[in-house]
Amino acid sequence: MTDDEFDARFGALGSIEPPARLVDKTMAAWQGERGRGASRTRIFAGVGMAAMAALSLLVVSDPADRGDPALMVERGTGDNRPTVTIKAAIRSNSGSVERFATNQRYAAGDTLMLRVQCSAPATVTLRREGVVLWSGSVPAGETDLPVSYAFEAGEGPARFIVEGGAETQTVYVPAVMP
Repeated sequence: MTDDEFDARFGALGSIEPPARLVDKTMAAWQGERGRGASRTRIFAGVGMAAMAALSLLVVSDPADRGDPALMVERGTGDNRPTVTIKAAIRSNSGSVERFATNQRYAAGDTLMLRVQCSAPATVTLRREGVVLWSGSVPAGETDLPVSYAFEAGEGPARFIVEGGAETQTVYVPAVMP
């Protein structure tokens, strides 16, 4: 049979209508599948938009008030240890107190007195030529150290080192007069 003969026989048959019940079932199944696909698409779109809204709130939201910056502790990569400063005075044999100076020679019996000032409570150590004279905790503010040093006759120059806080500080005492 040739193609032309087949087409002639097929055209003679005419069109056959499917039963109405089968058409209704097919259309209902097709619409159900189409609806399920659309609802899945809507769900994915809704979840995506909710995620984008949450992300925009995180990015755009203003941080809450954290309080007074003056009361906050400063943190960072720098040195956060307390600063310790020292003050030195000399009490002479007569009992008068004068400012310490490295360009003067002091008499035997004069006493070196040290006072420290800390920005925060700190552990402070006082050494003379490597020997620990005093070590202890010092509160914030200005404090007299509970140690003083009386010069002896013929004593050579000496270095008093205060360690504590961010730095090590030195008080140089020239030779003592005989």
